Amino acid sequence: MRLYGVYHSLAVTQSRALAIVVLLVVVLSVLSSCAGLRSRSGWYGASLTRGFVQLQATSGKPQLQVSGSLLDMQAAADVDGQLRVLEGAFLAVHGSRSEGVLKVRSFEILEAPDGLAPMVGAVVVDQGGVMLEDELSGRRIGLRGQALAELKRQHAARIWVTGSVVGPQTLLVANWGLLSAMR
Repeated sequence: MRLYGVYHSLAVTQSRALAIVVLLVVVLSVLSSCAGLRSRSGWYGASLTRGFVQLQATSGKPQLQVSGSLLDMQAAADVDGQLRVLEGAFLAVHGSRSEGVLKVRSFEILEAPDGLAPMVGAVVVDQGGVMLEDELSGRRIGLRGQALAELKRQHAARIWVTGSVVGPQTLLVANWGLLSAMR
């Protein structure tokens, strides 16, 4: 007696469940890759642009030099103030681009004006000394060096800082810059 085409009900259910899981994985991977392409390519008006900051000679407004061309940057007042003090820095800027204008939503400092990769965060002055609360990790890093007298007056300010690691959670400050007085 041949029983082709007759299956136990559990076997059919398990194979359908497996097929549904495989289908969901494929659909989710396609959707996530499309979302990644969308954010990188600028769909919906958002893009990531990298370049060096320079200031217009006449107005002092910040511009971004990208592959030999200049884009005027427009931003909210607090962000615009931070961009103006970053002349010579290499940034990754998030925002929308059109006709030579980059509307800045946010930015990341990839290279400080001194050419080094910076740490960015808030200055914390307490009984432990002068520290930087790093925005990326949330950890506090002790600051050392000749700049401490100036940095003590910048409690709660947002700064960028470059230097050398000289111990566990300790940075010898080479250069720093004020981004905003209070965070």
